[in-house]
Amino acid sequence: MNIEGTYTLQASPQEVWRCLTDREILSITIPGLQQIKQISPSIYDITLTMSNRLLAGSHHGVMTLSEQQYPYHYRLTFTSDGETNLSGAGSIHLHEREHKTIVAYKGTLTTNKSAGKLTPALIKGAIKHFIQQYFQHLAEYLRSHAHTASADHVEDHQYAGMNHGDVIVIPRKTSPLEAPLPDTLAARIVRLLRLGARNPRAQLQWEQRIRRTGTITGLAILVWVGTRLPRRRG
Repeated sequence: MNIEGTYTLQASPQEVWRCLTDREILSITIPGLQQIKQISPSIYDITLTMSNRLLAGSHHGVMTLSEQQYPYHYRLTFTSDGETNLSGAGSIHLHEREHKTIVAYKGTLTTNKSAGKLTPALIKGAIKHFIQQYFQHLAEYLRSHAHTASADHVEDHQYAGMNHGDVIVIPRKTSPLEAPLPDTLAARIVRLLRLGARNPRAQLQWEQRIRRTGTITGLAILVWVGTRLPRRRG
């Protein structure tokens, strides 16, 4: 079955490309991801759990990026060895427009779960919903890291040369999650309470949890902490 769509993100193509190919960011943004292991600069071993009843269960497979033309195009293939035998292949195009990036995806999907009442249209809808969730998570990540200058990441990629016509992009040595937390109220609470034990990924997760609870809850926590800090003696 064919599947295609677009999603607009508030970031440059360079920043979006980094988010689409960085293992640490993928581990945060892919819905239901249980494990992701980078076998090579362009091959990822993935295990995820899908909650949608049509494709419910654990899916283990390999995702491969090829024909990479940084930062505007690459091809993606995914093959799984689970009960659904879900697999697909397609292309990703990034289009820059007015300081935004339009991500256009197009490809084909196959699965052995098309019997009975599970028509191709229903399965296609489930996959589209999964993709929509992924882009929503990615948009949230980009909003919370809007302070990161995308231009800085252009020089962070090294090109290893040509391999059968493909440009292989080697990820930057320093993980983007090692960057300081954004200067938000939630981030200040994380630093003040020393949540995450100075682990960048754990700190980011705490910052996102606190931000989701809302500003009022965050202020309440801040006031609670303030009442327990030692006061200066005059």
